[in-house]
Amino acid sequence: MDTAPAGACWLDRAPIRRIVLALALVTGGLIATRLLPIADRLSLDPNEGWNAFQAVAAMGAGPLYPPPGALVSNNYPPLSFYLVGALGEGLGDMILAGRIVALASLLAVAGLVALIARRLTGHRLAAAVGALAVLLFAASVFRGYLAMNDPQWLSLALSMAGLAAVLWPATGRLSLGAAICSALLMGAALLVKHNALAIPAAAALYLLLHDRRSFAVWVALGLAVLPALWLLDRMVFEGAMIADITGAPRSYSLHRMALHAVIGVLFLPLLAASWRLLAWRRIDRRGDAILAGVAIATALAVVQGSGAGVDVNAWFEALAMAALALGAGLDAPVPPVRAERWAPLLVGLVALVLVAFGIVASAQELGSRSERLAASADAVARVAALPGPVACEVQALCYWAGKGFALDYFLYGERIRQTGSTVALDRALAERRIAAALIEGPADRVLPPAQAHILSRMRVVHVAAERRLAVLP
Repeated sequence: MDTAPAGACWLDRAPIRRIVLALALVTGGLIATRLLPIADRLSLDPNEGWNAFQAVAAMGAGPLYPPPGALVSNNYPPLSFYLVGALGEGLGDMILAGRIVALASLLAVAGLVALIARRLTGHRLAAAVGALAVLLFAASVFRGYLAMNDPQWLSLALSMAGLAAVLWPATGRLSLGAAICSALLMGAALLVKHNALAIPAAAALYLLLHDRRSFAVWVALGLAVLPALWLLDRMVFEGAMIADITGAPRSYSLHRMALHAVIGVLFLPLLAASWRLLAWRRIDRRGDAILAGVAIATALAVVQGSGAGVDVNAWFEALAMAALALGAGLDAPVPPVRAERWAPLLVGLVALVLVAFGIVASAQELGSRSERLAASADAVARVAALPGPVACEVQALCYWAGKGFALDYFLYGERIRQTGSTVALDRALAERRIAAALIEGPADRVLPPAQAHILSRMRVVHVAAERRLAVLP
């Protein structure tokens, strides 16, 4: 450890320590209620089945990147699908494998926040509070992604490991090995989620300003990797990977961006409690990386929020950097600032909001679990009994029913919005490559383009639990 604690942190008070311990226990309880049903055949999000089918394809069941214009698509890089696919083949369930990877990745992110903050300031409790912030947000307002089969936490864990390598040297200058290691970790993160750019961008900016040699290593590795990726795409994916990722259709809206930006308000108390960073960066330039990370991650989350289908996971990088700012800023080794008198109140207020949200969400999940499990089992059984391919809006139901990936409702629906053409879908229906469909929502739901077109061609044969099962005449 390269610095000593300033000794003036309000966390050092005994009552505050007891409150932090109580908050940690509550957070652990909120996480536990989500983990008890981790093996349930109950889809937490439509993305779970989508990611499972991509992992199945990565293990050789089909092309991981279909040709452009196909009914199914893959707009994510490949790394997570190979990792989850390998684990899923051993467990017998890709969705369970993805949930385990996501949980381990979340814990790694929290641990890395604590590790980096502890390295920078030497204050163990302040570092632990930063990690606790990650876990409490994950267990409450971001609860939908807690132990969910989605690669966002994995990407963030890799980029945070790369950031730890960048910020570890007290001198601010990386060894050649550390520069290469950090670049490879950041590159691996982008091979999991290509839009997780904030932390790599902040680290690159920090190196450009303070360690030009390491920045040059990053640039050299990047220039070497780009043609290698192009060759990989051509040789393994027949040129479809880059085309699928860069050509994925998506609509954008300023109204959607404004609504999405409201999430960022929850991070303001964390940043307000981190004022010491502004003074600390003058004596330790590693503070620049944290401040840049907060700014870039917040800006990218707001901008990405304008895209259709973008969920709260767009804020995960901002969460990690805000939590790191909190863990490092609470006891950065500089004289306390006047604004800190409000820090306990601000942090406590946001913690109460998150705990209340998490308790309500947890109670609702547990209260409806039996009913939702029964409805899911019924849907899976009905889909499994149907002859021919079935297009499930919640892809996990088709996955558990032993059906294939027949239609990517979201990405193909976005293509319909852009082009107005349903030729490929009509051809698939005519050839009975889609013989039935399972559509979510009540009868009065305003259906997106692909779902609406499917139901206009099919006959509904069963309605239950706000799901409609339809078959071709």
